[in-house]
This record gives sequence, C-alpha cells and structure tokens, in this order.
Amino acid sequence: MSKRRGYSLERRKVTEGYLFVSVWVIGFLAFTLYPLYMSLKISMTSGKISDILNGEFVGLDHYKRVLTDASFSQVFVDQILKSLMDAPIISIFALIAAVLLNGDIVGKRYFRAVFFAPVIISGLMIRILNSQGAADFSIFQELGSSALLISDIIGEDTFARMGTLLWRSSVEILIFLAGLQSIPRSLYEAAEMDGATPWECFWKITLPTISPIVLLSIIYATIDSFTEPDNQIMGYIRESTITRLDFSYGAAISWMYFLVILLIILIIFYVGRRVTVNEGSQR
Repeated sequence: MSKRRGYSLERRKVTEGYLFVSVWVIGFLAFTLYPLYMSLKISMTSGKISDILNGEFVGLDHYKRVLTDASFSQVFVDQILKSLMDAPIISIFALIAAVLLNGDIVGKRYFRAVFFAPVIISGLMIRILNSQGAADFSIFQELGSSALLISDIIGEDTFARMGTLLWRSSVEILIFLAGLQSIPRSLYEAAEMDGATPWECFWKITLPTISPIVLLSIIYATIDSFTEPDNQIMGYIRESTITRLDFSYGAAISWMYFLVILLIILIIFYVGRRVTVNEGSQR
C-alpha cells in the first residue's frame, strides 16, 4: 500500500512538472521556433507582401546580395566594432560600481535603486528620451577637451556616449553584486590577518573568484550592445522590411547578423573559459 502511495505521489510530481514546463514549451514552439523557421523560409524565397509565406524559392540569392551590399557592409563593420568596444566599458564600470555598492557606504540601498532604474524604464522610453536629446547632456562631453588621451584611446564617439554606456550597466551591476556577495568573508579575513591590503585582496581574491561572473557580464553586455534600440544594423533591418517592404532581404540580413553574433559570442566564451579561474583550480 505504501509503495503504491509513494509511486502515485512521485508520478503526480512528475506530471505536475511536465505541466509547468509545457507552458514554456508551447510558448517557445509557437512564438520563437515557428517564427524563426518562417523567417528562414522567407529569407530564401522571393514573394510579394500579399503572399510572402508562399514565395518563389531563390536559395541563397538574398544572402549573396547582403555580401555585395556596400552600404550595409559599412554599417555592419561600424556596428560590430562599436559593440565590441562598448561591452568591456560597460563591464568595467559595472564591476567598479558593484564593488563600491557591496561595501559599507551610506545610502547603499538608495544607490542600488538608482543604478537599477534604467532596467525599470522600458527600452522604448529610453529611446524616446534619447530622441529628444536626453543623451546629449553628458558630463563626458564637457570633459572631452581635458581627457584627450582617454578619448583617443577608446575613440571620441565612444567617449561622448560614455554616459549612455554607464546607463546601460544596470543588469551587469546586479550580476556582479550577486557574485561579490557569494565570496566567503573568511577569505578576506584570512588575507587581512596575513597583512594583505584591500587592493591586494581585490586582485588576489575578488577578481579570480568572480572571473566566471566577469565572463558572463561581458557576454551579456555584448549581446545587449548588438540588440540595443539604437543599433545601426537593427535600424537597417527595420528600413528594409518596414520602409521598403523587402522582407526577404531583411530576413537574410537578420540571419547573417545572428550567425555573426553567435560566432563572436562563441569566441568570447572560448577565450574567456581559458582565462577564467574555476572553483576546482582554486582548490
């Protein structure tokens, strides 16, 4: 009798688990996988907007057109370089902010709420504010003449957008805060007893311990930079599909852009895994 009860209870738990997961599976199949399949199909066909799902199959013609599009190539290269420059800056600032917010400072909770505010504000609202010139009022633009060296290193455009980049570091700050708070306090106490300074503790304990978190932050910031509302390639795709109604060409651009992003993320992950310190190596 007890075996039957135990079996039925276990089976009920498994059934409940499948029911909870099924909601996500159905949503993924209906709103992610199927649209991805249709966009791939559209990128290989050529049809009118009235019959876009049943157009004539043209193979990789639209992809070849993307490769020979000089105007898109310039936009593509500029955006890739811009995104690869933005991600490290966002991650570095997020790490510095997280270290400060993790310490004993007055108004710590207030500052955490301030840094997290851009996440609460939707991307559309940020885009509206930027279109009205909110991003033009940046202290970094005023400091441009007195920080020529930094401006030359990271680029004048990147330095002018520094305020916007710092605004986009909210999620990364939370990621780093979670990583910092997971470090055992005993490690710092042992290091302090041996005479280690806070600077040495950061380089010898904090940074090696959260190195996987650093990799996660860089990957997240890179993906976010590639998909931000002001992204030039995203704008080019919108112009091709919505303005010119060339959905097949826009779908081809989207898939090629996705493959390039995937390749860059895999390279970052591969390199990052070789330089990060995992828990086993620390022991």
